[in-house]
Amino acid sequence: MSQVFDLRKNQAGIFYFPFSFSSQSSSPMSASRPSRQASVRASQKIAAQSSGSNKRKLTEPATRRKRPKTNDNAIRSASCAGIPQPAFSMEIWELVLKDCCPSQLSVVAQVSQYMCAVVQALPIWKTICQTADLGEPTTRGPRKTYYGVTIPRSHRICEVCFIKTKPSGSQTALPVHLKQHKKDVRLCLSCRQKHYKRHPEPYQPWEDSRLLERHGGRVGIEAEERRLRGFQETRARNLQLRQDARRAELQQHLDTMQIDYCTHWAAFDRYVVTGKPNLEATIEDVIKAAQEKQEQNARRTTLEKRLVELGLEEHTWFECTTYIQTGLPDLECTVQGVVDMVRAREERKANVAKRRKELFERLGIDDPAAIITKPVSDNLERFIGYQWMDMDALVQHARDMIDGEKKKERRRADLMRELRANGLELRQDSTLCANYIETGAHDLQDVVCRMTELGWLFRETNYGAIRHGDGSRNHFKTVAIEQYVSKRLTNMQWTNAWDDPDTFSRPPASLWTKIRAVSPYMYKEHAKQCIFEGVARNEALKEIIRNAEPDEFPSVTVEILLQAMDEGAVAIAKPPSSCQSSQPSEQELLKPSRTFSSTMKDLLGEGQFGEFIRLSRTNIIRLARKRYTVKEIPLVTKEEVVIKEKTEKEESKDLRNENR
Repeated sequence: MSQVFDLRKNQAGIFYFPFSFSSQSSSPMSASRPSRQASVRASQKIAAQSSGSNKRKLTEPATRRKRPKTNDNAIRSASCAGIPQPAFSMEIWELVLKDCCPSQLSVVAQVSQYMCAVVQALPIWKTICQTADLGEPTTRGPRKTYYGVTIPRSHRICEVCFIKTKPSGSQTALPVHLKQHKKDVRLCLSCRQKHYKRHPEPYQPWEDSRLLERHGGRVGIEAEERRLRGFQETRARNLQLRQDARRAELQQHLDTMQIDYCTHWAAFDRYVVTGKPNLEATIEDVIKAAQEKQEQNARRTTLEKRLVELGLEEHTWFECTTYIQTGLPDLECTVQGVVDMVRAREERKANVAKRRKELFERLGIDDPAAIITKPVSDNLERFIGYQWMDMDALVQHARDMIDGEKKKERRRADLMRELRANGLELRQDSTLCANYIETGAHDLQDVVCRMTELGWLFRETNYGAIRHGDGSRNHFKTVAIEQYVSKRLTNMQWTNAWDDPDTFSRPPASLWTKIRAVSPYMYKEHAKQCIFEGVARNEALKEIIRNAEPDEFPSVTVEILLQAMDEGAVAIAKPPSSCQSSQPSEQELLKPSRTFSSTMKDLLGEGQFGEFIRLSRTNIIRLARKRYTVKEIPLVTKEEVVIKEKTEKEESKDLRNENR
């Protein structure tokens, strides 16, 4: 048995080797004309095999012995195909071929039928089909295995990530030379970018020996590029010269024949650009176009004369275009059609005016412009033109529209009055106000309350700057309120916000619940900062913390922490926004009537406040101890580092000499 390979190419552009096997004997003569002895031996062998099989059938039991099962799909398929059993198991072949890319595996499959069965049994083909979404194998045909499903589409599959790419463009899988495989492998766009980022290969044509030899160095390459650019410029220039020559020739012939023409006519432009048809045919087409133009002008003149006689000259260019362009229908039909259209238009105008007058009389409106607004007037004019709508329905619709407009104006006036009472103005970009005015949705007090909240948030907080982030509006409102409470604590305004004077800077009553909800958390965070700052300003307390054990601070009592909290609250306080001095003293700050610790105790309660001090005491003191026990590292200049390195080298050199 000898294997005959024939390299072919399928429709997808992939080369493959179809297998064909032929039996050849050692001698051509014996293959073409077998001897008599060989024929006799073959017949005797067949007779012996048939007699032996009959004997076995008589002696064998009724139940046939089953063949031992094997779990190796590749071996079973190979044995069924009549191929000798392999020397290695499928697990060993998977280890051998695991570093090969799919294109290399397809080459291995062309070695023999056995290797083809081994390659087809590899799990990589199923992975490729699932990743690239190529579908499942069929029951018959070349797609019976995952290998058969993958190979016809291999030109569009990336051999690294196994995704199916587009058939063309930058997203398609292109061959890239990989050094580890020593061959070209198809990669998608993302894999190519990763590869060239790791292995940059800039292309420099002047370093290519073939280009250098062909064009005589870099200077020759530049000359070749200039020559190629000159070809394009010359081609465009020659095309323009030919067009100018054809235009001048055609104009000369038409002027000689005294024909009126336009250069934008289709026949004229087609000959100038393409040169087709020839000059004589183009002149005939231009003459026909000129004759059609003269006929159109004659029809226009005749039609204008007839319409002027009837007093309808203003309708010439609108209703009569078809007759002027084509001459159809005839003149009388065109004039009669124009007369009918004008008559129908006048009747329609008269009917609309009659319906308008009757409508205003039934509504009892003498001066519509003084009562009806422009939007209502436009809608009424549209409904008046509807001939199918009876007068009763039109009157009822007009009354509903006028009443609806009056209600809108009333709601607008009420909303503006309430907003001015709260120091606000009606915003044109407010969807809430627009919905209330147009449809009356929501209650007036609810709309005013929400507008008051938004006005206070925009005025007293930075809600306007943070509301466009990722999150809901309620979340940003909560963040703005937390920053407002933190700012009050920093300004030593420890009283409740709802106890402030009744001014526009005080939060509206609808926000008091949210302020009460965030106040405990903000007070606790501020208290931690105050205690830490108070410890930093107390030298005796810092000395105690330095000398104490890591987890034992018996000398730091609750009273000392409360005193540090009050001192730190005054130390980190900032002046209110109304203060004009850039660096005010502590006497210039707003002096609260109570300390921060007492205010916080009233807010949280005795039990919750004590629990907070107990839980925060150890963490705050540990943080302070870590800060004040770290030794300062002196700065070392570059010259000192160089001198130290030289000294160490000399010492090590002397030590080596002593050891020798």
